[in-house]
Amino acid sequence: MGSANTNGANSECRTVGRAVCARLAIGILLGLTLCNSALAESSNRAGKAAREIPRFEISSGVDATSHSWFGYASAVWAPVSGLDRSGLRLRAMAGYGRYDYDSVLAVGGGLVTTEFQGDVTLADIMAGYAMDLGALWLKGYIGVAYAGHNLTPDDPQNDIKGAKVGVKGQVEAWLEFTERVWLSADASWSSPFGDYWTQLRVGNHFGSLISAGPEIALLGNREFSAERVGAFIRVHFGTSELTISGGLSGNYEESDSIYGSAGLYHRF
Repeated sequence: MGSANTNGANSECRTVGRAVCARLAIGILLGLTLCNSALAESSNRAGKAAREIPRFEISSGVDATSHSWFGYASAVWAPVSGLDRSGLRLRAMAGYGRYDYDSVLAVGGGLVTTEFQGDVTLADIMAGYAMDLGALWLKGYIGVAYAGHNLTPDDPQNDIKGAKVGVKGQVEAWLEFTERVWLSADASWSSPFGDYWTQLRVGNHFGSLISAGPEIALLGNREFSAERVGAFIRVHFGTSELTISGGLSGNYEESDSIYGSAGLYHRF
């Protein structure tokens, strides 16, 4: 009798133990499943948030006058913080263009008025930093620049020819005066041929899609300089912008001419 009772009790205990273990196992499995789902959802949200932070911006465009044209493409990468926050920036640009000018060339002991044709290739790689100061954004870059000029025919009086490598610096500023009015100021200088570029724009938002306003610019190198006065219009669509500008361009050697430019910007 005692043995039978003991065996019955042990059997009942084993049955109860198996039930408890089964419930415990099911509880652990459900807990792990819920935890895994929560972690997966959290990871998806983090991945989506990371993808939504823009880290790249690309620009391309063309600029032309009656004596020249130039096309370019550039890219900026914000590897740490993204474009919407202060942080490191890496920038690269490449461009090609053609131009012509009149000068004199020594031929047979005399001077002959000659039209010279030139082509130019520019490229740079720079590192910099962007600072978010509330209504004001400031960006500064410094790096290496390449410039190459080829002239046909050769012009002995022109020092802007051949290929050179040097240093380049660039600064950019963007200021929001009000919700509608903004100002942008850009300037760059490179050592190979003393190339410089400065541009000032004052824009006014006309709704959410269009902004427009006046612009002025100074540009040149050791042999050439020009001033520009004109206007621009910018169309905003999502994370992209199309800017078209035009006006008068002149320098001390030639009469005023018309200039025009178009540029496309996109961030992602």
